Amino acid sequence: MYDDENRATDAACRELLDHLLQDERAWMDEMAPGGVPSHGLAALINRGSPEFSGRPLRVRWLGLLGEVLWDVFSDNHDVVGPDGELYDLGSFRGSADFIADVVNDRLPDDLRAGPSRSERGWGVRGVGAFVYLDFYMGTLGADKDRVRPFYVRVFERLRERGCDWRYASPSLRAVRLTPADSDDDPATYDPLAALAEAATRSEKDAAFEKLSRDLAEANAEAFEKSVRDPPPVVRSYIEVFGERPRYVRR
Repeated sequence: MYDDENRATDAACRELLDHLLQDERAWMDEMAPGGVPSHGLAALINRGSPEFSGRPLRVRWLGLLGEVLWDVFSDNHDVVGPDGELYDLGSFRGSADFIADVVNDRLPDDLRAGPSRSERGWGVRGVGAFVYLDFYMGTLGADKDRVRPFYVRVFERLRERGCDWRYASPSLRAVRLTPADSDDDPATYDPLAALAEAATRSEKDAAFEKLSRDLAEANAEAFEKSVRDPPPVVRSYIEVFGERPRYVRR
């Protein structure tokens, strides 16, 4: 676990993201000469609603890069600096909001006009081209093999900064919400009702325990599968660093 002293500041996180996005315009011109993206790139940047696919190429390009950054920095993975500091952008939604703020700064003034994330508050939609919903869950639904060149670029730039990355395989946890205990009034206490409530609670406890066991088994299987057959993001890391990343369990 990391404590607050091991976490990089917001300013340091922003500076690292800016480094990862450096020269992205030249890269876009290389991959989409004359403003015409290749078939594979078009399949990535045109995902989503018709409203999004109708945006200018540069906006869609930056949208894809923001999704890739979410895949690397969020989704329970860790980006760790050379001194062991954790580049933690926040929760799934919080990291998406953080990335949106950074990406919006790379857009022309007429597209990013409006208050910044720090000025408008967390999770509040701004006027800029992107909001957290644009990056929440990253490249979910995309062909991840097509995303690999983008993962490779990010890992190459992380390596330049002496940073490392730790992979967390997908996992699910059961959360049970229980009502607060109520004070029994002796005047209205019903023994039969109390017994029925206890029996119902026991059944729910057993069902919750079974669900927890089933999820734990599924998580273990997913972890072992990611070891046997590394996903594209892990294979991209191996391509850059020459070894597997450290696997962590959540």
